[in-house]
Amino acid sequence: MIKRDVVLAGDLRGYSWESIMHTQHYLSQQGIEARVVNLGCSTFADKESKPILEGEIKGAKVFYWNDPMLHPDSWRVRSQDAFATLRDYGAKTIDYVAPYLHLSRQDKKRYKAEKGKKVPKTISTAKNYAKQIRDLIDGVITLDLHSPRIKTYYPGKYFLDLQSSYLFADYLLKTEKHLDNHLAASTDEGRVGAARLLSELTGIGCVFGIKVRDEYGKLKECCVIGDVLDKIIDIGEDIIDTGGTVEKFTEDVLNKGAKAVNVFAGHGLFNNDAIMKRLYRVKKIVVTNSLKQNDPKVIVVPCNDLIAGAIKFRLDERDPKDVKEVYSHLIRTNGKAH
Repeated sequence: MIKRDVVLAGDLRGYSWESIMHTQHYLSQQGIEARVVNLGCSTFADKESKPILEGEIKGAKVFYWNDPMLHPDSWRVRSQDAFATLRDYGAKTIDYVAPYLHLSRQDKKRYKAEKGKKVPKTISTAKNYAKQIRDLIDGVITLDLHSPRIKTYYPGKYFLDLQSSYLFADYLLKTEKHLDNHLAASTDEGRVGAARLLSELTGIGCVFGIKVRDEYGKLKECCVIGDVLDKIIDIGEDIIDTGGTVEKFTEDVLNKGAKAVNVFAGHGLFNNDAIMKRLYRVKKIVVTNSLKQNDPKVIVVPCNDLIAGAIKFRLDERDPKDVKEVYSHLIRTNGKAH
């Protein structure tokens, strides 16, 4: 075993415990002994909470998981309290392990109509949250960040944004005997890179979509560019929230002769009964386990190995620009690892 003081911390009663324990096992196989420390929360009768740290972390390199299934308000407070606690008790470094980084959809100002004028509706909550925690942490490990600009909110910090396209390409190659009639697809320009990566890794073709919004940002339509006749369309998304974008894109490609539609997303929120109300025409819904899933229609592809590999990559002090090496064990096509 390599002698490094590495601590994997989080609330072991919460959803993240499986990822924490998996990472400990993964690092052990790589010759790195890591300690697991519970960092939970105690609540008073009036619902005021305080962090509870159950273990020594002084001088250790700490990787902290927050529970992604908490209410967003609780999630934000608990993460801030946890980082402050880890600093107060002497952690050498603190890396935030957040496969699903809350608030990442709120990366820019929104507007609404008021007396014929555009007025601010919301501010960039993602930026505000980053300001609150970035002096307490040394790095962030996340998956399918909604917007690249969020990295700029953490200047000088180690930042790994992993791509679920590698997981989904691996899934397709293992579960589909014939991919000749499949096409990777993006619903807008923001996901073109992910669609191209899925295409490259699997050898399938690629088509792209365009979103049309009104002046206040509300989605009006989502259309495909390219021939989809008799094809199975594999949509790549970072997040599925209410499913509105996927619904409109699915309707468009099916109307243009597509045989079927599958959707692959890093994070499945499925708010407002999205699966029943908006995704009912989708054949397969495939997501990672960044968030807990209960609907039997949803196929879950674990991202635990990917997260654990990223932590090993971080411990080896590798440059984030070389992050492709984290994926090397996942896929081999044409005899080459991507």
